[in-house]
Amino acid sequence: LINIIVIFYGDLLVKKYDIESRYPKMFKFIQYRKKFQRYYFIFSILLIFIIIILQTIFCIAVLTDL
Repeated sequence: LINIIVIFYGDLLVKKYDIESRYPKMFKFIQYRKKFQRYYFIFSILLIFIIIILQTIFCIAVLTDL
C-alpha cells in the first residue's frame, strides 16, 4: 500500500515543482520512472489481491478445521 502511495505522490511532486524543466539532466530518469510507474502499480495491486486471497483461504481452512 505504501508503494502505491509513493507512486502517486512522487508524480504529484514532479508535476508540482516542474522538476523536468528545472533539472534537464534528470529528465531521462524521470521519463523512465513514468514508463515503469504503470508496471509498479499493476504489480502492487496484484500482490495485494494475491495476499488477500491467500489470507481468505487460510482463514477458511482454520475455521472449517474447528
